[in-house]
Amino acid sequence: MRPRTIRRLRFWSQLVIAFSLLFIVIVEYGRPFAVSWYYQDEYSKLALECDQSMHDEAALRAGTSGAAKDPALEVSGMVGLAVCHQYDVLRKRMLINGVSEERLALIGLKGLENEQIPVNRMVDPHRMDRF
Repeated sequence: MRPRTIRRLRFWSQLVIAFSLLFIVIVEYGRPFAVSWYYQDEYSKLALECDQSMHDEAALRAGTSGAAKDPALEVSGMVGLAVCHQYDVLRKRMLINGVSEERLALIGLKGLENEQIPVNRMVDPHRMDRF
């Protein structure tokens, strides 16, 4: 081969390698960051709403409310849990796009903190009363 052809091949091969590495870096690091940044407010809002609806439904199920036997309240509790489906879909979408579990947990906790949920309500699900 001629030296000019070898130089062209070397140039184009280096260019292809550089763009391939750039693509890998963008997919592995840029996409999760962008997805996290774009959806964090919606995820935080849905995490809070789902948490509240689960607490309300658990209170109805446990009979802590005086009117827990009312079928309308039971239906209302189940409808309130529909937001948890939206939360789960968004969570899965973010996981598929590379956002880590740790990042999702942090966004959810920040959402609970921003709404100034009382500490005892945040801690109650983590108590080990069943032992």
